[in-house]
Amino acid sequence: MESVVRVLYYLGFLLVIGWVIWWKIIQLYSAKVRSHFVKWGLVFQIIHLLGLILITLQDTGIILNGEFSFYSTAIFHLPIGPFWLISLLIALLGFFLLFKNQWFDLCWVLTLIVCKSLNGHPLNYEPVFYLTLFNSFHLIAATIWVAGLTFIVLFWHKFRNVVINFIPIFSEYAFICMVMMAISGSILAYQYVPRIDFFFQPWGLVLLVKLMFVCIITWIAYKIRFFMKNEHMKKIGFWLHVEFLFMVIIICLVAILTNINPIFTEFFTMNKN
Repeated sequence: MESVVRVLYYLGFLLVIGWVIWWKIIQLYSAKVRSHFVKWGLVFQIIHLLGLILITLQDTGIILNGEFSFYSTAIFHLPIGPFWLISLLIALLGFFLLFKNQWFDLCWVLTLIVCKSLNGHPLNYEPVFYLTLFNSFHLIAATIWVAGLTFIVLFWHKFRNVVINFIPIFSEYAFICMVMMAISGSILAYQYVPRIDFFFQPWGLVLLVKLMFVCIITWIAYKIRFFMKNEHMKKIGFWLHVEFLFMVIIICLVAILTNINPIFTEFFTMNKN
């Protein structure tokens, strides 16, 4: 149940943040495309809010073993509690103010990114500031890739000409994002699991599986670039949908990673020795 909640939350989080970021470019398209884009944005906001509510209840102990604990005050006393509350408030404001003012959109995105970073593993490690910074870069890059790919898949049939023009833009940004995620992810992984043998514990093993899928996606991206040069649109469409499938798998693996604390992995290894 915990992993399902985290998958829902991460899916909504990555989609809605990335959707707002891509809005800067989508605004240049036709009114019909913009309207369709904003409607999907509302859907992703609902998914994000639902996931955010559930994960807040779960992580603060208000829901414990599938049951409500109305006496829990952890949300007010745990270090992560205030960040969840701020995230909830910002998420609610988004329903009224998103896609209307670029400065609000920017503040909305940055606030949720920082709160998410501080609610994750960086809060348990030193130096907190630099780990939060690298984690934020990692999340921003991930949201751009996830939302951009989702836009292509959702709009492929109804707005194919728009998507075909969008793909080269997405391809450039996706490459930059992959580089950002590789660098920031490597730094974070080294901080969380500084010893090689830690990779043979649960958190490290899931991370290795995730890296394997990332390598597969990198190969798929190379094939898509090849087909773009040769204008094989049918093959491009097929491989983009395959990449989307692997993207969903990676999001599920990320949800599992956040459910396994590297600190517990380290503790287990130390006691084993």
